[in-house]
Amino acid sequence: MEIIKTIFRWIETIMAIYTFIIALCEEHNKGGDAKKKEAIAEIKELVRIAVENKKIPSWLGAIFTIDAILNFVIDWIVGKLNDAGFFTHSEIENIPG
Repeated sequence: MEIIKTIFRWIETIMAIYTFIIALCEEHNKGGDAKKKEAIAEIKELVRIAVENKKIPSWLGAIFTIDAILNFVIDWIVGKLNDAGFFTHSEIENIPG
């Protein structure tokens, strides 16, 4: 049972990284694709640091830096935060990169 708690703690760390970076990228007033590219790069870097500092195991860091997983989770988090009204959108949202 302890291993399950540990795995959930690791996943909470990763989700905190994702959400933190997404929130920061939303504030930069770039178009959606540019924000997403920036978020992916920043998330990969923070996950790498978390692995280096032994906050999460390398196998989990590798999984959560796969582009397909990053894209899916970022879209899911942004959708949830949009639904909750955390982000305000402007005309710049529709301007590419």
